[in-house]
Amino acid sequence: MKSGFTLSLSIALMMFFSSVISQSYAQATTAAGYYFSAKSGTYSYLSGGTSVSAVQVDDGLSGSISLGFTFRYCGVDYTNIYASSNGWITFGSLPYIYAYPGSTSYLATGSSSGIGPAVMALWDDVSGTSGTCTYTSTGSAPNRIFTIEFKDWLWDYSTTTPAISFQIKLFETTNVIQIMYKQEAGTPYWDYTSGATIGIGGGSSTDFLALDNSASPSASYTTLYTSITTKPPSGQIYEFAPLPNCSGTPSSLAPLGPAAKVCPGATFTLTENPGFLSLGKTYQWRSSPAGLGTFTEMTGETNSTLNTSITANTDFRLVTTCTVSGLSSTSSTKTVNVVGNPTISASGPVSFCSNQLLRLSTPTDAAYTYQWINVASGSIAGATTVNYDPTATGRYTVKVMSSGCAAGVVSTDTINVTVKPAPTAAINPSPSVTICSSESATLTGSGTGAYQWYNITGVIAGATSGSYITSTASDYTLVVTNTTNGCSDTSDITKVISTPAPTVSIFPADSVSVCTGLSTTLRSVSTGLGLSYQWIDAAGIMAGKNADTLGTGTAGDYMLIVTAGSCKDTSNNIKVKLLPLPASVITSVGSTKVVCPMNSDMVLEATLATGYTYQWLLSGAAITGATAQKYSVAVPGTYAVKITDAFGCIKISDTFSAVFTPSSNPTVSPLDLAFCDGKSLTLYSNADKYYVGYQWYKDGILTPGETFPTSNIVASGAYAVEITDSFNCNTMSAASVATVYDLPVKPLITQTGTQLSTKPYVTYQWYRNGKAISGADKRTYDVIFDGTYNVEVTNVNGCFNMSDDFLFQKLGIRNTVAETGRAYLYPNPSRDKIHIEYSKSFRLSVNDVQGKLILSDKDTTEIDMNGWADGLYFFTLRDNDGKLIQVEKVIKQSN
Repeated sequence: MKSGFTLSLSIALMMFFSSVISQSYAQATTAAGYYFSAKSGTYSYLSGGTSVSAVQVDDGLSGSISLGFTFRYCGVDYTNIYASSNGWITFGSLPYIYAYPGSTSYLATGSSSGIGPAVMALWDDVSGTSGTCTYTSTGSAPNRIFTIEFKDWLWDYSTTTPAISFQIKLFETTNVIQIMYKQEAGTPYWDYTSGATIGIGGGSSTDFLALDNSASPSASYTTLYTSITTKPPSGQIYEFAPLPNCSGTPSSLAPLGPAAKVCPGATFTLTENPGFLSLGKTYQWRSSPAGLGTFTEMTGETNSTLNTSITANTDFRLVTTCTVSGLSSTSSTKTVNVVGNPTISASGPVSFCSNQLLRLSTPTDAAYTYQWINVASGSIAGATTVNYDPTATGRYTVKVMSSGCAAGVVSTDTINVTVKPAPTAAINPSPSVTICSSESATLTGSGTGAYQWYNITGVIAGATSGSYITSTASDYTLVVTNTTNGCSDTSDITKVISTPAPTVSIFPADSVSVCTGLSTTLRSVSTGLGLSYQWIDAAGIMAGKNADTLGTGTAGDYMLIVTAGSCKDTSNNIKVKLLPLPASVITSVGSTKVVCPMNSDMVLEATLATGYTYQWLLSGAAITGATAQKYSVAVPGTYAVKITDAFGCIKISDTFSAVFTPSSNPTVSPLDLAFCDGKSLTLYSNADKYYVGYQWYKDGILTPGETFPTSNIVASGAYAVEITDSFNCNTMSAASVATVYDLPVKPLITQTGTQLSTKPYVTYQWYRNGKAISGADKRTYDVIFDGTYNVEVTNVNGCFNMSDDFLFQKLGIRNTVAETGRAYLYPNPSRDKIHIEYSKSFRLSVNDVQGKLILSDKDTTEIDMNGWADGLYFFTLRDNDGKLIQVEKVIKQSN
């Protein structure tokens, strides 16, 4: 957020002050003569003000609104304003309500032309149809504040959600104007315009001060901005203050102007830096060569702004005079420097070979940027540092630039560079070649020019041809020289490596036997440096087999060729033989498939042969101790046997599956249970198509005659069932534990007055004439009607017992519903609940004494009045056709 004048506004105001100084010495008489600043505060909605209902519409205009004091605006005193729903107020009379931003002509005064001298808080086709407008005057003379608020305003008449609220404040005596904003939930929208205008207008099409945006604004008196589409932040304050006359000795700081160096001869601007803005001043600019202090007046330069150019560093001062007081002040010095002619230096001879380096440089200045130039072809892409290394013949110069001199200054120095072509030397092979100690290598050179070969000892005498043959291990280079210009190039090093011939052998050295399906590994035990390998079989070279080992499970003859550089050696022949695997078959003796859990008779046998050893497997894992030719199966599973012959060859048989009887395990349900004395419970065994017999047990003892899938029990104990399936396997279920709880002692009812009670139990339920009484679940019960009463009680185990009948005949109140056909509502008055007895279907509504509906229900027997206010309520009962049955008055009282 900017605070105070921006540079552009300062320049504009100074130009305006110079033009009007001879016309008026009073406070600002135009909108452009106001000082704009932006600040932030806390927005508080206006309360207790006077309503302006005329603008709480779309395109509405108020009548005259009194300010309560005199407010001077643009040199004229006013005591009243008019407010528009389109986001502005005016000091003129009969403004044009349909004037929208977009044309400066609407700033004029007149009922059919414009809005007159106005404050434009949000001038757009905004609307007050969803908001309120109020105004008030606060404080005491001479420091009163008039505030008018446009609350919950729509940003365009066609929207429905308020987008913004804003206030306009007018300050007595200081004549300051403030506009303050608060964002609301709605979204800005505009129809007839491209956006809103915020600012002030003096009453003519050329007199205004308008903001360019809503977030970080500058104020302009030349451009009427009409494109604000973003809500100002909540708490944002825009302030417009009239400037006073200059009096006494004016304050004058160093002029404002370019901070960076400028281009020689280029126009730049200096402007007054007044310290405190005011009207009624004259000006005279002075200049001097930088640092000399010999200032002279600049002819005709008598405005607050100076547009000029220089070719050398220059000092400037501004003399300011107050017209009223006649007193003057001279500003401190503002020095403006120019970008000087850059010099160029070279790091060596400017005629050089292409494989050498020449560096051109210009002095470093942190304020500068650089661009090197080939005079013939122009700017060199990427050459933007203080140094440049040319790679082509040409004439070079440099241009330096600063933030104040974007055009830059091209050096008058130029350097002619000549780049001589140099040959390119290379050796093939590169970077190394390996030879046997008894062999030689041929090195071939490339490059245009004369040749000279070198090794690590220096020049090789007589080695000046295009190739060189050597059997000596060393580092070799080639120098190629251009005989015309003397430029030369040295190749990269080619290293000649001499290695001894390798020796090759294979382990194992003799023939090797391997079981069918397995593989053996042949391994090189060769000697030599930098060895490479190639295996061959009877068919020739084995593609991809070039490691020092070879794994194979194929019978045949194998050899190995070992290479070190250009040296080779071939091994003797190794023969690989395959051995057959042992026979491995499982047969079953006894049961061929099913295993009873308790009495298995299944035996598995493996193939019998001399030299065989055995290991039986269950689900692929070895069975501890199962190493005989036969194995007795005790548990179901997937079996196999691993047989090893005298040669160590191993074969695992196909699997043999042994399963338990396919019948499911017997179960008893429920598994754990409890019930009260006097009851019985049926236990169930799970069903299975393979079950052919049942036998029940209690506490581990057979129960004679209990041979059915179910068993009725009446006593505590552990119950289980043994089943026999169609495979004659017997299986016992897990036990189901039953516990029988004692009943509570039969309750005895005693009477005290109209209250019935019984001894302590866990829970209670009272009955009248065999019907449970809703809510009667305490140890005592207060009798309302005569009748026969019982109480049902439970103990801690949930077992219950019912009392004997208890006849109560003291109240003389019997079943009112049965006798009268009317509904009975009790108790009345009630602290918490109302019970309703009625023999037919009904609809209920409850209203308080003001007629407000409290609830409605159907066929309810109990109404909970907890949380209701104490007082009288009307309970209305109607039948299903809406016919009135009766209306009862019920009193709710807490005490």
